[in-house]
Amino acid sequence: MCNSWRQPSLMAKMAASLHHLSSERLILGYGAGWFEGEYKAYGFDFPSPRVRVDMAEEAITIMKAMWREAPVTFNGTYYRVEGAYCEPRPDTPPILMLGMSGEQLAMRVVARHADWWNVGVRSKEELARKLEALRRHCDAEGRDFGTLRKTLNARVFLAKSHAQALEMAAQTRGRTEHPIAGDPASVRDQFAELADMGFDLSILTFPRFQELDDMRLFVDEVLPAFS
Repeated sequence: MCNSWRQPSLMAKMAASLHHLSSERLILGYGAGWFEGEYKAYGFDFPSPRVRVDMAEEAITIMKAMWREAPVTFNGTYYRVEGAYCEPRPDTPPILMLGMSGEQLAMRVVARHADWWNVGVRSKEELARKLEALRRHCDAEGRDFGTLRKTLNARVFLAKSHAQALEMAAQTRGRTEHPIAGDPASVRDQFAELADMGFDLSILTFPRFQELDDMRLFVDEVLPAFS
């Protein structure tokens, strides 16, 4: 979810309702917003990165408060609630997965508030730099870096032929700079390297969907190495 699309008080209530209906299994993926074209298409203002991050942190503060206590009053720079309730209030709040990766501002919010951190697959060098930045923010916030789960978004181009998989990835290179691409052995190795870096959950996209042969190949020849 992009913070800009809904008032945080409404988002808190929507999330709490879905959390209740799913027997408290909701993982709320949340971010400050980044795609200017989408903002313009739907008529939303597109503030500066700093403002979007500050708005997201205020929103997260309100949501977490509404999941834990009642009533909630908050007066911030961007958002305000007064005597707000969120019922049924969850026994255990939703897992908050923040997809925010700006190293100066956004990842400070991640260190302060997130249960899980989510980032798109990048080069190993860039991921290592971001992990180190996140560690520094955790240290500054007095948080144990190990308590923050690290997760990935990955586009997977998989085929029995390594060359064919690389060609499929090359055709979308402009949209995905660092896909996971190759034959099953190569894809296994790439995910193993990411696991060694500390990422233990990947949210996968298979761009050839609705065709399922690559997904079946993943289930048969990649997934067993990590189960």
